[in-house]
Amino acid sequence: MYSMEGFVDVTLGALQELQALIQNRPFPLNHEILIEHTVINIFSIDNTSFREVSSNEDAILSVLQLQALSLAMCVFGTLSQRAVALLQEHMLSAHYPKDLLSNDVKLILPAIKVWCDWMACTPNTQLWTLPAVVNNDLGVRSGVDFMSCIAQLCTQLQQLDISTVDIRSDRWSDCEQLVLPEDSTMEGFTPTMLVDNTQNNPWYIQRGISKTQGYDYLRVRCILRFGDYLCGLRNPVMHWDVKTQKYIPLLVPVRDEGTSNSEDVAVDDGSSSEEEEELVVDNRGLEGEEPRLRELRNKKLVLEAKRQRHEQHKAKRKAVLDKEKQGRISEITVYPIFLVPDTNCFIDHLPGLQLIVSWQKFFLVVPLIVINELDGLAKGLQCGMAQYSSGKDHVHEVAAAARRSVAWLEDSFTSHNTHMRALTFKGTELTTIAYRSEDNTDNEGNNDDLILSCCLHYCHDLTRDLPSKDRDMPSQLRREVVLLTEDRNLRLKAHIRNVPVSGVTAFIKWANMR
Repeated sequence: MYSMEGFVDVTLGALQELQALIQNRPFPLNHEILIEHTVINIFSIDNTSFREVSSNEDAILSVLQLQALSLAMCVFGTLSQRAVALLQEHMLSAHYPKDLLSNDVKLILPAIKVWCDWMACTPNTQLWTLPAVVNNDLGVRSGVDFMSCIAQLCTQLQQLDISTVDIRSDRWSDCEQLVLPEDSTMEGFTPTMLVDNTQNNPWYIQRGISKTQGYDYLRVRCILRFGDYLCGLRNPVMHWDVKTQKYIPLLVPVRDEGTSNSEDVAVDDGSSSEEEEELVVDNRGLEGEEPRLRELRNKKLVLEAKRQRHEQHKAKRKAVLDKEKQGRISEITVYPIFLVPDTNCFIDHLPGLQLIVSWQKFFLVVPLIVINELDGLAKGLQCGMAQYSSGKDHVHEVAAAARRSVAWLEDSFTSHNTHMRALTFKGTELTTIAYRSEDNTDNEGNNDDLILSCCLHYCHDLTRDLPSKDRDMPSQLRREVVLLTEDRNLRLKAHIRNVPVSGVTAFIKWANMR
């Protein structure tokens, strides 16, 4: 099993396998599979974002979102590279211009078009243009520069003659509407709801032209519009060179000094303009010097300036980390009294929870949201079964386990078991669950956040309550609550809030229960 430290190595291997796979002829993947993988990448990026960041704030990436973006952009770049090679081969064949695209290219372009639509959405553009994404380790190690791939693809598509088919965004008498199949597929997909695609701006084609041919022309036009969009941004990331008739990427990964060249330095970032102006002055003062020596001197000055900026950035980052460490908790002492289980504990470890309660040394605190989730699972509600629905048989097993858990909870509270409590997310303890509906409309978090809030009810020495004089000293916290869960996201949230976490089986083993 791989840890997240091996993410780059694992994804690099997968990317290399994809590169080898798509070299086969005919193209081994159909357009449905490519679109499905594109959707998965888009969902992964959206699902790993910071939900609490407002839309008017600068784009912030989580570690998982950066990894998801890195992989998705490299896959996109790899497909674009293959499309360029296939287009070049097709345009030299006897089938062009009768056939605008080859059959292999027709399989790749739908997924590329979907990905371009997602990239053109303003919030997403703010994400993938961040330096951390442009300079991601996976792209550097795989050699896939996605911005160069986009520029090469748009340049190659620009050479196609798409003027022979009349496609317009306004309706006329002898026309019919043209909707791409991938746009119909993506309709209603939340991460692409803000995309300005053919669903919001219909396209029309003259009657008598086959829709299959119209799809090819429309996809090419949409991707070229995306290239123009990148050139027209407030801070352009691509440039159309009129002389060479090529798209030039303005976002270039920063390489190591040993592999840097003059072109990389020229487009490194906007902050190097002052150094470049100084270099021009130096050149004027060294007219008698050989061109090669002058070029090396200029490169040395630019690299020194780059190294200084890097050191300054490193120093600022270290200062932020040092400041953060001062307020960190150095030690948490756990005296478990209250145990808060999540829903999965009842589904997978009900006998373990029953053993803990029967031992009568701990209080099992059941959040109302957990009981409500169990009610939903017991009734077979689809909204509750989604995370468990790997098959019909498993769905029935989960429903049966939920019914057993609800029955045990009701019997325990009816018999007034003193080692069991129910708790609302606001911290109100209940001795009965006969009336267990809870109004959480004012809560902005999800169910995991509600469960975590129940744990925080028993945390009385939060960091913000520590005296200011102890801020610079190693802090110690005492915890009497333990969250029982095996959910990775919930465990991470609990660790951030300094809440001890354990699995049911691990806790039983730790407590030496017989």
